[in-house]
Amino acid sequence: WATLLFMNQKMMFFCAHPFFIGGLRSFSVGVLFLLYNFLFCKVDIKKNILSKSDFKLLLAFGIIVYCFAVSGVALGLDYVSPVVASFLYATGPFVTALLMYFFKKENLSRRKTYGLLIGFGAIIPVILSISGKSGGSSTISGVIVFFVSVVFYSYGWILFKDILSRSSYSSSFLNGIAMSSGGAAALLISVLFKVPDES
Repeated sequence: WATLLFMNQKMMFFCAHPFFIGGLRSFSVGVLFLLYNFLFCKVDIKKNILSKSDFKLLLAFGIIVYCFAVSGVALGLDYVSPVVASFLYATGPFVTALLMYFFKKENLSRRKTYGLLIGFGAIIPVILSISGKSGGSSTISGVIVFFVSVVFYSYGWILFKDILSRSSYSSSFLNGIAMSSGGAAALLISVLFKVPDES
């Protein structure tokens, strides 16, 4: 996280728009994934066609994760310390389990429920205490933005798991489509909604 924070701060110095930073990362990696699959894996899109519903889900996954979640992380890392960021990301499994319960009706056993409550209850006070002692390096708004990004990540990967289970394409090819489309959406947002200059 320290390396990611350093890279994020350098990129924010040249362009303060988090959607540009998140979009540039996602779009460039997505294009590389697609090129790799077309050149070396010989993907044939004519033989294996995604259904319209799965294609829409894939685009939704790309926008949720690689547009909003990645851009939220780019913004949050400017206001959250690497330690807090690590703890926030540790809440991912708990968030995913809760989302699976509400959206997929996946039953939680008593042990899983107790584990979620104990784990989640232990992480949150640590995050709040670190934020309070960090001397301004972590703000409450930054924590909220980062946590919402974690929720977006978790929900997006639930969608991707459904698509992957029904598709014959590799995860890298589907990710390439999602990353390039989500990154393009983020770059478009960065152009349409510019950050006002601070003076």
